[in-house]
Amino acid sequence: MRPSKFTLLFLLFVFINIFSVSAPRVYADTHVSGKIDGNITWTLSNSPYIIDAYAYISSSSSLSIEPGVIVKFAPYAELDMNDGGSLQAVGTSVAKIYFTSLIDDEIGGDTNGDGSTTSPNINDNSTMWQGIYASSSPGSSSDHLFFKNTIIRYAYNGLSVCEFFDVDIQDSIFEKNHNGIDDCGNSHVTISNTKIINNQVGIYLNQADYAPSSVYQINSLSIHDNIDYGVLNETHGPYPVKNWQKPLLWFANLFRPNHALAQENGTYDYTLDFRNTWWGDVSGPMHSSNFNGSGDVVSDNVLFTPWLTSDPFEESSCCSNVLFLPGIKGSVLKKGSDTLWPPTIFSVNDVSQLALTTEGESVNDIHVDGILNKFYSAEIYVPFSNFMDSITGNDKLIKEWLPLAYDWRFSPEEILSDGIKTENETLDVIKEIEKLAEHSKTGKIAIVSHSMGGLLGKAIIKKLDEEGKSNLIDSFIMIGTPQLGTPQAITSILHGDGENILAGFITNPIGIRKIAQNMPSAYNLLSSSKYFDNVSDSVITFNSNALFTKEWRDFWGQSINIYSSFFQFMTGTGVERIKPVEQKLQDPEVLLFELMADAFNFHNTYDNYQFPEHIRVVQIAGWGSPTVKSVEYKNSHGAPSYETLFTVEGDRVVVYPSAISSIADETYYFNIIDYNKAFNSNAQHRDLLSTNTLQNLIQSVTKKEDIINIDFLSTTKPPVTNLSDQLIVSTHSPVILGVHDQLGNFTGIDSNQDLSADILSVSEDIPGSAFLYTSGGQNIFLPKEGNYNFLYKGTGSGLTTVVIENFSADVTTPVASYTDIPTTVNTTANFTVESVDPENTEIQLDINGDGKTKIVKSDDATLSLNELVTLIKEKISILVIKDMIKQNLLKQISNLEKKIENKKQKNLKIINNLENKISRKEIKGKIDSANATEIANLLNILEVQAENIVLDSVILNDLKIKIQSLNIKQNLKNDLLKRIERLENQQGLVRILSNLSKNILKKAEKGKIADTDAQGIINLLNQIESMV
Repeated sequence: MRPSKFTLLFLLFVFINIFSVSAPRVYADTHVSGKIDGNITWTLSNSPYIIDAYAYISSSSSLSIEPGVIVKFAPYAELDMNDGGSLQAVGTSVAKIYFTSLIDDEIGGDTNGDGSTTSPNINDNSTMWQGIYASSSPGSSSDHLFFKNTIIRYAYNGLSVCEFFDVDIQDSIFEKNHNGIDDCGNSHVTISNTKIINNQVGIYLNQADYAPSSVYQINSLSIHDNIDYGVLNETHGPYPVKNWQKPLLWFANLFRPNHALAQENGTYDYTLDFRNTWWGDVSGPMHSSNFNGSGDVVSDNVLFTPWLTSDPFEESSCCSNVLFLPGIKGSVLKKGSDTLWPPTIFSVNDVSQLALTTEGESVNDIHVDGILNKFYSAEIYVPFSNFMDSITGNDKLIKEWLPLAYDWRFSPEEILSDGIKTENETLDVIKEIEKLAEHSKTGKIAIVSHSMGGLLGKAIIKKLDEEGKSNLIDSFIMIGTPQLGTPQAITSILHGDGENILAGFITNPIGIRKIAQNMPSAYNLLSSSKYFDNVSDSVITFNSNALFTKEWRDFWGQSINIYSSFFQFMTGTGVERIKPVEQKLQDPEVLLFELMADAFNFHNTYDNYQFPEHIRVVQIAGWGSPTVKSVEYKNSHGAPSYETLFTVEGDRVVVYPSAISSIADETYYFNIIDYNKAFNSNAQHRDLLSTNTLQNLIQSVTKKEDIINIDFLSTTKPPVTNLSDQLIVSTHSPVILGVHDQLGNFTGIDSNQDLSADILSVSEDIPGSAFLYTSGGQNIFLPKEGNYNFLYKGTGSGLTTVVIENFSADVTTPVASYTDIPTTVNTTANFTVESVDPENTEIQLDINGDGKTKIVKSDDATLSLNELVTLIKEKISILVIKDMIKQNLLKQISNLEKKIENKKQKNLKIINNLENKISRKEIKGKIDSANATEIANLLNILEVQAENIVLDSVILNDLKIKIQSLNIKQNLKNDLLKRIERLENQQGLVRILSNLSKNILKKAEKGKIADTDAQGIINLLNQIESMV
């Protein structure tokens, strides 16, 4: 029933409140200014730290900073170290520490919450912070400053040292500062494996004559792309030695750190030794003595010859380690030592043990055990794993790859927050990424994702970006990812369809549907709000001839094409719908409101997510394989049911608009149908990573190459008009369907296996074929070429419908249908479909498996009276009713048969008597020969038709007209006409048919015969009545 206006308003209120777009992210931060006293640690959990003005580390105090911490400074703010203070900022290669401007949104996001209004600029001091200043009194030895894996940017002086005893800089970067390092003298500085790049001045030495020289020890320093100078030496000298100190200036080169310029004759040479340094160009630094140099500028008193001709930091630029994220159901799940996914063939409860509570907690203690390489004999990720192994090793393209198995029942955000439970530990995804990057040649990783793994990949990148670690990712590949969800997931969660086919096997759809109801990941795969914005096809339609859809049509119209209506239908709101009986897969499930709302919020976050600019994002859509685009609710065999509608513009699971919805650097279409033709294969969604086309793409992206001329890959969507026509043969019934081509190749369910098992084997050996399974039937797609021999076998009692359709340019048109075919567990049927004229197909049916066959013609073909009666008897014989009722009905049908046979005999007798009487009257001269011959010809036609009891009304009428025109006595004329009327009289049969229909209706009203069964028999009786 339709809800009241009050109910609608309440639902609208709830909907608006749940789905209101959230405000921009508010960052938790820690503000610091003034004195830092004692032994203090700045932690990652309190990051970012905001220096609002002037802050200083007091004498004998220490500040330690954890890896991954971000420190941001307001304009003109600074951090100072006084006598005896120490600072240790020790990050890791994957969790670097950042010192930067408050308005630097590239690191840690928009901390000051002003969007893009402000941004730092090294040419505008008002946007810069002052820097980190380290100074102490002469002779102090307790000072200590240690930077490791630290990045300093957008400061006036990134680091300013003056008379500071101990400065140690390792594996760090000074970038986008006015001066990277500023030195006023008398400090001890060690620098190793560090870049000083993109500053106004890289190193500025401004040592006055009253300040003795600093001592530098340098190893592996790269200075390039600084705007004014790489090194600017404004030290004045040489100066006489001061009696109270013996200064020594060390500026050793990259690989010979003990080089120095010695004291000569009581004076000191302040020339700096920067030989064997990389200056950003093979020609060396720019200096008047190096005419062709185009690298960074160096001042006078700097030694630079010889220089390096390549950047030592770029020597191992290729290639990044790979993180692989499999799709849903692509990881093995175990309970202790018992493997629950994939389920074992003879298990009765593996799938049910994967259930979650309504609160989203796992009922059982489940852990992951690697990715799903094989599903029994079928290979899932084996070919991809072999490919990755072939490019992995110390002397190969990449050093490591990590196939990250995860519990696919949960949402990506839950996986990130709760970790991945293995047999022995719980993995932190971010830490696993950091370890993988630390072992990488580049210090970064590439993410390769398949299907749902792409959604997890998005969540990973977003979290890394929020933590200031997105620089760990250099590329992200999404292959067949349902970024906006996909209609196939609708039929899966509502009816148990589609996803129960995995690598040539069908698992129990009842169990799959049941566990999906509480599974957040299943909800995330449903079509999102943006899907409805981007795709014009309705995901749900309601057949107007089905009475059970009337309330839905009255409320939502003929179809659902906006997200709010979709949300209502899925949750059983709008028009109230109760949860179906577990075994009735034809009835749509009622989903949890809370999980639908969570899925909405998930997609609201990620459907429009913009990736960090430095990450190369590549998305690939599979195209050319039959894929569910919508579900239509309609009657089948007189009962409420549904049917899936298909498009060729997908990969068998994901329609292409969903797979390419991100703003990406590169978008590609993989032409599956052409690939399968070329390699005589049947690749689809699950096999995408097994194809050499996408393996070549992955290798090119990993090598940071452009994607050029990879077969079957294009940047534009192929036109559907280029596709060859296909045949679709489907069944809606308790049968299993299979087909052989002319070469003996088989596609479908093998009827020779144990059909009562929880897992059935499926084959797709016919090139270019596709087998799609729903709870109500099966669909087989075939190239429209040659002949195909079909067979089906009953798996229960009921009615079967066979439909043949043509699939051309993504449009389905009906060819022939065979409805309400009686079926038992012993039924077998065979039929041949010829591609040139599929409409002429006839089915050879053996209902009881006794070897006796009959021909079933298409609905458009006219059945004889005998065929209709036989069909009624067959339908009654397979009814699940009391035997006494069945026998009574069969007795009434036998009586009908007798009446029909009697009528036939009566008709023949009447016709023969008429023929004899006309012949006698002709002999006696009472009817002339011409008229007698014409009447005899008409009677001969009727005699041929007598087998069907229904005589041609046109012939009967012609016969009456002819008799009326005879010039004979009226009593003879009346006798002849009366005989014709007896041929027309069918009242006895009509009465029997009417009584039989009423009897069946009464049985249905009393619940003794199912409504759908009763209606099917009455329809056939009506056909007979229309004939008589």
